Parts: sequence; structure tokens; C-alpha cells
Amino acid sequence: MKKPFTIAFTALLALTILIFLTVKATAPTGRIYMTVSPPLKLEIKIASLSDPFFGTAFHVNFDSQKYKFQNYSLGDFFTSQDDPLVLVEDNQDGIIMVGLCLKQGKTIKKENGTLLTLNFEPQQNQKAAYQNDFPAFAFSNTVFSTFNKNRQDIMNFTFENLP
Repeated sequence: MKKPFTIAFTALLALTILIFLTVKATAPTGRIYMTVSPPLKLEIKIASLSDPFFGTAFHVNFDSQKYKFQNYSLGDFFTSQDDPLVLVEDNQDGIIMVGLCLKQGKTIKKENGTLLTLNFEPQQNQKAAYQNDFPAFAFSNTVFSTFNKNRQDIMNFTFENLP
């Protein structure tokens, strides 16, 4: 069951990288950032977006000795009509791989909102330590795309880690 999902995610990531290397970048137009709220809900938010949203892919790095990924939910940035393709894969080694993409030619013209919420819980042996510890999460391998007759990756789009 997990193998077809992993193959699909790998194919999507490979396509993203291929297109990323061949499409001319446009100017920065916004930022994606993280917030954490109890009980370990990591919200991935978008702000100040001036170009239409087409898709994004990134990794969320975390300490897998302290935290365990549970599930995800789409945020208010998307409506039921948007029907995005969502791939969220936990590699069980402290990296959550995320890909969000609309169907070709579709975009969302919205400036702000929550893209996704990732839910975690403390590992069994870390429940007491969690009370005094602020969780560390960080982005890596980031890409953000818009669509204007064809897909365009925005090279300097800002991905902000937790302070």
C-alpha cells in the first residue's frame, strides 16, 4: 500500500525538480511560514502572496527522537472546489515530505491562509520533557510555483522557520 504512494511522490518530486531546472524564475512574491500551537499542531501558512498559487513542495525537518508525526489536514487556503493534489509522506527519520499542487491551468488568487496543518505528538519517553521544550521544526528542499501560461518557479520565495 505504501509503495505506490512512495513511487507517486517520487515521480512528482522528480517532475518538480526537472521543471524547476528548466523554467525561468520570477520575482519573489510572498512567504510561507510555520506556527505551533498546542497540542503540537504545526501550521504551514502563506502570507503576502501577490501571484496566483499553483503549487509548492518542501520538507519539514523535526527531531524524531522527541516527536512522532500523526496526520495532516488541509487549511483554509483551499476550498472544496480547489481539489488540490496533496502528498504528505513521513520517512520515519525526522523528515515530512510535502507536495501540494493544483491541476494544470488552475490557480488560487488569495493572499493569505493556512495551507496545511501537520499534527505531532511527543514520543512516549518524551511526554514530560515536552512541557518544557519548544519544538524545533525547519523547512528544507523548498520550491514554490505559480502558473502564467506555463508553470513558473519563484526562486526567492521566502520559507521561514520557527524563531
